[in-house]
Amino acid sequence: MRSFLALVAVFPSLSFAGQLYVCTDGAGKKSFQAMPCAGAVTSEVREYESGSDVVAGRDWQFYETKDAMTGESFCLIRSEKSIKSLPYHSFAGLQMTVVVSNNVPILGLYSSPTFSETSERFQSDFYPMLKVGDLDPVRAVELKSNVVAFSAEDSKAVIDEIIAKSSPEIMYRAKFFPYDERYTFNVKYSGFSSAFSKLMACEGLPF
Repeated sequence: MRSFLALVAVFPSLSFAGQLYVCTDGAGKKSFQAMPCAGAVTSEVREYESGSDVVAGRDWQFYETKDAMTGESFCLIRSEKSIKSLPYHSFAGLQMTVVVSNNVPILGLYSSPTFSETSERFQSDFYPMLKVGDLDPVRAVELKSNVVAFSAEDSKAVIDEIIAKSSPEIMYRAKFFPYDERYTFNVKYSGFSSAFSKLMACEGLPF
């Protein structure tokens, strides 16, 4: 049985580069995002490069790798990273991820390294939540360090909503160790259907 958490762990780090927009409002509060600032008092563009598992750009991306020992192929799709600043000059970056586990697409969130070599871990006392388009919020059912997975039923509903709406509004809510605050991410991605069709083809499943 191939679980979501085990499949995500198979993928090695991938290099990436891109631009990050630093937006500062009238109160001096900074936010970090991949899209240009809207209504911010000041706006700064930073170039970044890292060896973490991140894709620059606003689209979903398809990846395929092989287990070095067994030679078995694994595929997944992953969204652009959304970044939040945490206390003590640290940052959390979340990406939506879809893998196929036992012929069923499973959706999850991946906390990837951001301006450092390590990922921010999720707080074990709060399973992250996800809201997509007009759907009710759903909560993750599995959590392991920097990866969480949603149920097969919720994954199907969210995937169907993303395909139907093309580029719906998406909201994450998560807690990161060791902080008590719950952080909300508001994002909007494109290119899901194309990436998802490649994932299904890789797994030999109809789309």
